[in-house]
Amino acid sequence: MTTTTECGPVVFALGQSYAWLTLSQAGTNSVINVTPVANSNEGAHSLTLKTSLTFYPQVVVPDSTFTVTILPSTPPKFTSELPLELKIVKPQTATAWSFTLPSMIDEEDDPITLSADLGGAAFVKISQTNKLITIADTSAPEVVVGVYTITITLSDATSSRSYQTSMSVRDPCLDFGIPGIKIPDMTA
Repeated sequence: MTTTTECGPVVFALGQSYAWLTLSQAGTNSVINVTPVANSNEGAHSLTLKTSLTFYPQVVVPDSTFTVTILPSTPPKFTSELPLELKIVKPQTATAWSFTLPSMIDEEDDPITLSADLGGAAFVKISQTNKLITIADTSAPEVVVGVYTITITLSDATSSRSYQTSMSVRDPCLDFGIPGIKIPDMTA
């Protein structure tokens, strides 16, 4: 908004006072700044801008009214869904396993923190830096056969979103047993 008119300089003032609302001067312009604190100022706010003419203070200038709508902060999210189940078959030799998590985005471009509840699967590691779920050696004794619910939470400064997947660890030797060894009949 320009601070000069054909009637001379103009002075603006806001009719309301909010911590997230300021009126500043930038050269010959006035700027209304809205800097909400996410998830605490959301909603529609009716505002009034009062105007007065410096050279003609007796002239009444009608107030201008407008609405500022502050949207709620949205939590970060994965760009694609996690699989419902991660399947691991225990080999008999040392084998590493990993799963790359989908990319993460935050619509307000806030920094994202990744955390996880591994559901008792202490042998699983999650790297925020590499966005990987890993098991160093799936044949290790600490990799216990079972089904684990893994909850991964993406957070920004104001909100979070959680995802769940199950991890099933199988061992074919335990699942199906070892068939008996057939020894042919012998005659001596």
